[in-house]
Order: sequence, then structure tokens, then C-alpha cells
Amino acid sequence: MFNNTVLQLGGQAPLVSLVAGIVVIVLMLVILDLPAFVSLVV
Repeated sequence: MFNNTVLQLGGQAPLVSLVAGIVVIVLMLVILDLPAFVSLVV
């Protein structure tokens, strides 16, 4: 009846974005030597 491909969620996209966000926060903490609050806000 209806094409629901736009409404289908899931797959690996949420997991990939979570891992990428954690990696970016760790890199900001270690390499850029930013405070934890600034890294989490950004």
C-alpha cells in the first residue's frame, strides 16, 4: 500500500555515529588537551 522506506530506522547508523562521537571526544581530550566540559559541550 504505502512505501515506508523513509520511515524505517535501524541498521548500523546509530552505532556508527555513537562510536564516531566517542572517538572525537577522546581525541579532543587527549590530543587537543581540552577540558572535559568543553569537549562534551562541543
